[in-house]
Amino acid sequence: MAKDPGLEEIYRLVCDTIVERQHPVTGLLPADGSNKDGHAWVRDNVYGAYGLFALSLVYRKKALNDEYFIRMVELRRNLARLMRSLLLAMMNQVAKVEAFKKRPSPENALHAKYSCATCNPVVGDHEWGHLQIDATSLFLLALAQMTATGVEIVFSPDEVDFVQNLVFYIEAAYRTPDYGIWERGEKINQGVTELNTSSVGLAKAALVAMSDVDLFGAKGGKSSVIHVLSDEVQRCKTMVHALVPRGSLSKELDASVLMALSFPAFAVEDEILIETCQSRILAQLEGRYGLKRFLRDGYKTAMEDPSRLHYMRAELKQFENIECEWPIFFCFLIMDGYFRGRHHQVEKYRGLLDNVLQTCSINEHEHRILPELYTVPREKVDDERQKPGSQDRVVTGKEVFVWGQAVLAVTQLLDRGYLTVGELDPLNSRMSTQPQPDVVVQVALIAEDVDIADQLESFGFPCDTSPMTCVLPARRLSKVYEQLGCNRKLKLSGRPNRSIGVIGTSKLYRYHHNVFAFVPDFLDQEQFYLCLDIEMMVDMIETELAYLRANWRVLGRPTVTLPITHQMLNAVSKRRYAGAVPTNPEFSPMRQLLEKFKSGFANGVRVLLGNLDTFTSTSCIRELNFLETTGQSTETISHQTGSAYSLDSMHSHACVSPHDDLLQPVSPRSSRRVLIGGNRRPLRRDSSVAGMIRRSRQSLKVNVIPQSLQGSDEELQPLSRKVSDPLLHVREAGITRLPSVPSAAVSASSGTTPNFSTATDVSEAELLVQLQSAESIEEQAEAIHLLRITKGSDWVVPVFHEGCTVAHIMEEIYEQAGNLQHWSLIRHMAGLRMKRVDELAEAAADLLVQQKQFSFGLEPISEEITIRSPLPSEELKQCIYKVYGQDFSAAVLAQELLVYLAMFIRSEPALFNSMLRLRISLIMRVMASELARKTGCAAHDASDQLINLTPFEMKDLLHFILSGKEFLIEDVLGEDGHVTERRSVVAKSHRRQPLHRPDGEQSLGSLTVHLDDLDDIDLDEDAEDDNDQQLRHGEWLRRRQLDGALNRVPVDFYSKVWHILNQCDGIVLGRHHFPSQPTTSEMTAGELKFALELESTLNKIPQPEYRQLVVEALMILSIVTTCDPNQILQGYLNMDEILQEANNAFLQEQLAADGDATQCCCANKTIQSGLCGAAYGICVHLYDCAPSGRFGTMSYLSRAVTQRCRHSPRSEDVATDDSPPDCVSQ
Repeated sequence: MAKDPGLEEIYRLVCDTIVERQHPVTGLLPADGSNKDGHAWVRDNVYGAYGLFALSLVYRKKALNDEYFIRMVELRRNLARLMRSLLLAMMNQVAKVEAFKKRPSPENALHAKYSCATCNPVVGDHEWGHLQIDATSLFLLALAQMTATGVEIVFSPDEVDFVQNLVFYIEAAYRTPDYGIWERGEKINQGVTELNTSSVGLAKAALVAMSDVDLFGAKGGKSSVIHVLSDEVQRCKTMVHALVPRGSLSKELDASVLMALSFPAFAVEDEILIETCQSRILAQLEGRYGLKRFLRDGYKTAMEDPSRLHYMRAELKQFENIECEWPIFFCFLIMDGYFRGRHHQVEKYRGLLDNVLQTCSINEHEHRILPELYTVPREKVDDERQKPGSQDRVVTGKEVFVWGQAVLAVTQLLDRGYLTVGELDPLNSRMSTQPQPDVVVQVALIAEDVDIADQLESFGFPCDTSPMTCVLPARRLSKVYEQLGCNRKLKLSGRPNRSIGVIGTSKLYRYHHNVFAFVPDFLDQEQFYLCLDIEMMVDMIETELAYLRANWRVLGRPTVTLPITHQMLNAVSKRRYAGAVPTNPEFSPMRQLLEKFKSGFANGVRVLLGNLDTFTSTSCIRELNFLETTGQSTETISHQTGSAYSLDSMHSHACVSPHDDLLQPVSPRSSRRVLIGGNRRPLRRDSSVAGMIRRSRQSLKVNVIPQSLQGSDEELQPLSRKVSDPLLHVREAGITRLPSVPSAAVSASSGTTPNFSTATDVSEAELLVQLQSAESIEEQAEAIHLLRITKGSDWVVPVFHEGCTVAHIMEEIYEQAGNLQHWSLIRHMAGLRMKRVDELAEAAADLLVQQKQFSFGLEPISEEITIRSPLPSEELKQCIYKVYGQDFSAAVLAQELLVYLAMFIRSEPALFNSMLRLRISLIMRVMASELARKTGCAAHDASDQLINLTPFEMKDLLHFILSGKEFLIEDVLGEDGHVTERRSVVAKSHRRQPLHRPDGEQSLGSLTVHLDDLDDIDLDEDAEDDNDQQLRHGEWLRRRQLDGALNRVPVDFYSKVWHILNQCDGIVLGRHHFPSQPTTSEMTAGELKFALELESTLNKIPQPEYRQLVVEALMILSIVTTCDPNQILQGYLNMDEILQEANNAFLQEQLAADGDATQCCCANKTIQSGLCGAAYGICVHLYDCAPSGRFGTMSYLSRAVTQRCRHSPRSEDVATDDSPPDCVSQ
C-alpha cells in the first residue's frame, strides 16, 4: 500500500518535534525542545500529548496496515509514558494537594514545571508562579479524553484516589485566583494572583469530562469511577459566562479566552455569547502574524527590560501597539472553524497561517514549523506605534516551540481530512451549546406526621410519611462525600466538607440496594434562620426550582424532597392581604405553592408532584460505592427500610467519624429547657442591663430629618425644604458638615474593633439574678448578651442545672424566638452564636463572578473591608464578625443581605447594571432610612424596625431600593398592640427610568439625553420636561441619595473618565486626587482594575447625593469634550470648584426667577451658599433638580464645565492629602 505523502509529512513533524525530544526515561518534553534534561512545563507537555494522541487516532483507523499499526502502538506508548510521568510528578507532591484543599494558596499549589529526567521540582515554591489551575485542569481533561478512547494511563487504585483529589483541587477554581496561562497573574507581573477566565473555563471543562469516567477503561469497575459534583461545575460555568471576554481583572481582553470558548474547553454554552466574545477579541488583538496575548503585553518586545521579570506601572503604555503576536492562535481559530462548521473562517486563517510558518531543517528533514511569536524590531517601533500593523515583524522566542508544533499537527490533521472533530472530542464537549430539553422537576412531599399527611391528601397533594427511600439532611451528604478519595497510604483525606448545592440534593443515591434522598440545604432550619419565615422559604423554593430548570444537565429528572410541617402548612401570610388576618389554610403561602405544583407549573417551571418511591425509576440516581473502599460496613451505613421518617433528623448533628452512621436516621436531640415560657412581655426598664442589645446596634444607627422639616404624613414630604439626610454621611478627613462621631467608635478609625456593649458596672451576681428572675424572653436575652460578651459561650451558668452553659441558653432563646417569630431576637441570638449562612461563600461568589465587589463596615463605626475575590465560608464569616465587633445583629444581617443580593443577581442581573461595588453597611443604613422616612419613626427606632422585619420583608425592601421604586408601608395592629400585618405597596408613578437605553443616547444618573441635543442645553430656555412636573418634591434628591449609596453610575462611565484623565493631569475631589499618571499608562480604558481604582476614589466622598452630582459632572465633561474637540483640558480638574460654579449659576437664576431657593440660600435677595445646610454647601434645591430642563442640573453643570475647561490649574498648583502623582491612592 502506497504511503500517503500528506500523512507522512505530519508524522515526520510529530516525530522530529515531539517524539525525538522526549526524555528516554520519563518521556517528558523540555520547553524549548533542545535540552532533554531541561524543564518540563505541564501545559506544554499536555499539548504535546495531544499531538501524539491525534496522530494515533488517525493510525488506529488504518491499523490493517502492519506498519501503521506499529506506528499507532508506538505513539500510544509514548503518549502513555508522557502522561504517566506527569501523573507521577504530581503524585510526588501529594502533600501539596492535601494542603491546597484546605487552604488554596500559591505556596500549596502543585508546581507548574518539573525536571525532565527525574519528575522532581526544579524551582522553589516562591520562585515561580506555580499556581496555574488551567494546567492541572488541562491534564485532567486530556486524561479523560484519552482514557475514553482506550489509552491506558492510570494503573492502580492509589492513582485513582489521587486523580479524584485532583478533581477536588480544581473544583473551586471559580473562587481561586491564580497566575493563569501566562504565569504572570496581574499583567505587571509582580506576583499578584487574580481570577483568570482561561483557568476557570478549563476547570469547568475538566470537571465535565471527568464526571463518571472509569480510569481503568473497559477493565475497570465501580471503584475506579471518578465522581464530580454538578453544583461545582455549574458555579464554574457561571463564572466563565460572567468573565468572558475579559481575561482577568487586569486584562481587558485575552486571547487565551479563545481556548475556553472552543477547543479544548468548550466551556461557554451560549452561542451568541461565544460569537460576541470572539468578535471583540479578534477586533482588538488580531494582527497579520497572529494574536496579541492581551493589550499592553510587554513580553519579548523590543522595549522590554530583559534583566527583570516584572514591570513598573508607568512603563506599560510603552508596549501599546507593539505587543508580540502569537501565530498559535491561528491554529486554534482554524480548529474552531471546523468545530463550528465555518468554512470561511477556516479559509481565512489557513491563509494567514501559511504566511507565518517558517521552513527549517530538523533531524535532516525539512519542516515548516510554527514560531512562538513575532515581534517588532527596535528600529521600527516608532513607525508601528504611529500606524499599527504597518511594519514587518521578525521571529523570536523558542527555537522549537513544542506547544505550537503539537497544535499545528492537530490542525493539519483536521485540515487534510485525516481526523474528524468527533474523534478529537470523544466526550462531545463541543455539544454544550446545543438546546437542552425542557426539565420536569419532580417534587416529593414528606409529611411530618399522619395528621399532616391526612391534611395534604384532603387537599389532593400526594405525600409520604414513611417512604422506603431514606430521607436525610444535605449536610449528611457532605459528610458522605468526605469519604470520597480517602487514601491512608497517600495521606489524602478526601473531599473537603463543602456544602452540596440543590443540583446535588436533587439526585437520589444508592448504596447496597438502598436508596437515599436528601433535603436541600436551604431548607435546613438548623443552619440559618431564613427558613423560619415561611414566605421566605416559599420564595427560595421557587427560586431554586427555576435554577434547576436552567442548569440541569444530567440524565434523569431532578427530584426535590420537600418536608412539610404543621408550621409550614398552616402559617398564614401577614403581608399580602388587607383587613383581618384570614384563618383559612387556603391562604397559606405553602398551600398556594403546593397548588401551583398540583397544576403542573410553578414560576415557569414544569413540576410533577408524586411519591418519593415512585420517582426512583425516572430520577437521576448516583452510586455511593466508593464507601466500600473506606472501611464502611454494610451494617454501619445501611438504613432501616420502612422506619418512620422524623423531621427531627433534620436537626441532628452530622457524623464526624468515618465509623459513624453516615446514612442512618438519628433520634431527635435532647434539649435543655431552662427558659421561661409564655408570650412576650415588655422589657422592664428598671433592669440594670435593659437596652443592652439595642445599644449594641451601632452599625444600624441612623439620623432622620427633624419633624419640623418633614411634610405631611399623607404624602411624601417636599425634600426640597429640608437638609440632606445625614443617614448616609460617612466621616472623612478634610470634609466639613459631618455628624458627630460616637465616643464608642473612636477606636474604629484606627482599625480596632469597636466595643459597643461594655458595661463594667454590672456585676456577675446582678446578671445571674437578672437571668434567673426574667419575666420575658427579651430580659433573658439582655442578660445572656452581656454574659456572652464578658464570660464567653462555654461559661457554665451556676443558677441552672449542672453543665448548662451560655451557649445552651443562647440556643434555647434562639429556638423560642423562632417559635414566636421575634425576628430582632432571632437575628441577635444568631449573631451571638456566631452563626453563618451555610452557603455564604457561594453567595459571595455569585456576586464576584458577576464582577460585583462588596464591602462590610463603614467608618467611623468600623473599618471598611472590601471583598475582591472569593473566600472560603469560614474565612468570610470571621471577616464579617471582626468588622462588626459586638454589633451581632448587623453581622447576621450583613450575611442575610449578601444572600438576597446573590439571589437577585442570579434572577434579575439588570438590577445591578452600572454598579461595581456594593457597600453592605451603607445599604443597611439606606434601608433603615427608607423605613424611617415612610413610617415617620424617630431615628433611634429606625434600626429596631429594620432588624425586626421578617426575612421576606427584608428581601422585598432591598429589592425596592435596588430597583428605585417608591413604596408605602401599612401596619395593622392587633388587640395586643403588636403589628399583625405589614404591607408594602409599589407606587406606580415612581418607577425608575428603563435600564436599557436606545443607541445614541447617554445616561446621566437617572436622565436619558440625546447627544444631538447637547448644543441646546443652555440655550433653549423653554425646554422643560413635562414629566418632571409630575414628580413630587424630593424625588430627585432621593434618587441621587440612593444611586450614590448604591454606587450606581451611567453606562460606560469608567471608560469615559479614562479618556478625560488621558487629556489632563488628574481629577481633584476635595483633598483627594486621582492622577492621570501612572494610571492611564498602566491601565486601559475598559480595564476592570481601572474602574475599581476610580470607584475607590469616589467612595471617599461621604455624602451620596454629592457623589452623584460629581458623577453627573464627569459625564457632562466627557460629552462636552467629545462633542467639541476645541475644548482643552489641562492640569488638574477640581470637581468641587465646578460644582460650586454650577451652584452659583443655579442660585443666580433662582434669585432672578423668585424660585424655591429664595426660601434658603437666596433669602433676603442675596446669595448665601450653604444656608440650607445641605452637603458641601450646594443648595438642597439643586440636589432636587431633574437633570434636564431649564432649571436642570445638566444646564448648570454644562456651563461650569465649559468655563473650567480652559482654566484648569497646573499640576504644581494643586495641594492634596493623597500620595504624589506617581502613585494612585488605594
